[in-house]
Amino acid sequence: MNAAVIYHTPSRLCEELASPFATAEAAIRRASANVGIGLLRILGASETGRVVECVDRVRDRLSLQRQANPNEIQMTAIHEAHWWVQEHYQVRIVSPLEREDPDHRLAALLWATHSALPPSISHALTLRLLFSLSTGETAAVLGVASSNVSPLVNRAARRMQAFGLNLKPTSATGTRFGFKMAEQRLRTLERTSQRLGAESYLSQSLAQWLVFLRSFRRRRAA
Repeated sequence: MNAAVIYHTPSRLCEELASPFATAEAAIRRASANVGIGLLRILGASETGRVVECVDRVRDRLSLQRQANPNEIQMTAIHEAHWWVQEHYQVRIVSPLEREDPDHRLAALLWATHSALPPSISHALTLRLLFSLSTGETAAVLGVASSNVSPLVNRAARRMQAFGLNLKPTSATGTRFGFKMAEQRLRTLERTSQRLGAESYLSQSLAQWLVFLRSFRRRRAA
């Protein structure tokens, strides 16, 4: 059992989409991803594989309540994450519904697209964690067999351990290359998703991540 204190601050990654179904889908994926990001910030990269399993569990549970409003979806996500944590760790979740923090969002993006990760590993991690895609959905986007997705995520965890990479606040120095790498890899995924006719949620989210990244980079440069 691992002891830790988890500070979880859900952030809103997507604008509300047009249809009620799309809005619910975006909220479900966003809440699931936020749970994963919050857990990894404390548990560390070595737990990446297990945290992605938690994201799957939360997403599947939330999919049963598509008629719920975003606040109810967030609350259910936190509840499901709490039970998952109780099963695997000795932890205490503190202030789970604080205001969103763009720095946490940026840190997660730069972490998942770090240059120490080869593109295939980075793409798998980004899709499974930041976008809360299932194994099958990720395999379709990457053009690989579903059985190859989990090994890619596990390789990400091993590489991050080797390089000492964990989710942490971004510093003013050393982020310029990270911005460039993140934008390059998001654009690659964007082109792939468009070519495959991937679901609108992924296309919308990729576009919004790119807008967020450019906006943050401009603020840093000012």
